[in-house]
Amino acid sequence: METYLQDNQLLFVQDESNLHDDYTRNYFRNTILPLITKVYPEAQQNILNNIEKFKEVETLYRKEVQRLEKK
Repeated sequence: METYLQDNQLLFVQDESNLHDDYTRNYFRNTILPLITKVYPEAQQNILNNIEKFKEVETLYRKEVQRLEKK
């Protein structure tokens, strides 16, 4: 990410709300995910891989819906 910022002459901005667990997304990111990763070190990569698979399925689904709508 730092390379991207430098290459595009962008400044990094830290959103202070990300540091607190007031929001569920932050609680998962700051507390739950590190606990899971201690037990299952590959957990974060597995989650990212699944997200990519879900995106592929969504693309296929949308294409099929479009195909069916044309009939």
